[in-house]
Amino acid sequence: MNFVLIHSPVVGALTWQPTARLLREQGHISRVPVLDIASAHAPYWPSLAGRVAEAARDLPPEESLVLVTHSAAGLIVPAVRNALPERAVRAYVFVDAALPENGVTLGDLIPAAAGVTMDALRARADDGWLPPLGADWPEAVWAALIPDTTLRARFVAEVPRVPLALYDDPTPIVATWPDAPCCYLQFSRLYATTEARARESGWETRQLRGEHFHMLVKPLDVARALVDLAEASQPSSGARPAV
Repeated sequence: MNFVLIHSPVVGALTWQPTARLLREQGHISRVPVLDIASAHAPYWPSLAGRVAEAARDLPPEESLVLVTHSAAGLIVPAVRNALPERAVRAYVFVDAALPENGVTLGDLIPAAAGVTMDALRARADDGWLPPLGADWPEAVWAALIPDTTLRARFVAEVPRVPLALYDDPTPIVATWPDAPCCYLQFSRLYATTEARARESGWETRQLRGEHFHMLVKPLDVARALVDLAEASQPSSGARPAV
């Protein structure tokens, strides 16, 4: 299978690289597009979707794509589909991710349990830019998310500054999406409600109990779950997200 693993624009591509490597070892093809938010422009979701499309265009055309998205990158999926009109999609897999809704912004979809509000984000912005995610977190918070010291340091070093405007950018929904089955893989309690909505909508769902960056803790388990969801997907399960 052809997997395209899309990281959140508020963190880096390392998010998916260990999982991508294990998928390749299992005989699959995988790509991890780099979403360089610093060089993106408004409207942000179509701009970032262009980076995904560039990374996917050289994948073998005879096999459909499995588009996998994590966290805030859930909102990019319809724009990615629009940027790849010539490619067939086998499945969309949302991993501890927000679900796209027409006109809704990332700020609207911040999980309540995250303890972050748009007012707090606006207060932290400097000339329209936010500090890197977790810049003020105690080391213990990062250690709970990514226990491996070396991997954690590499991950934190990749976390970019993000334009505040990203959180106010409305999600563009295309009329033809979803055109393939949608699936949900939940890690953390932050996305329990979202997973329940997906399940109630008839999506294939799975749970791997862990923290939000569980793919950096148990990448083999996550790779196996992605393959399982892609294989379990049936055309009849391609329901639209519950809103």
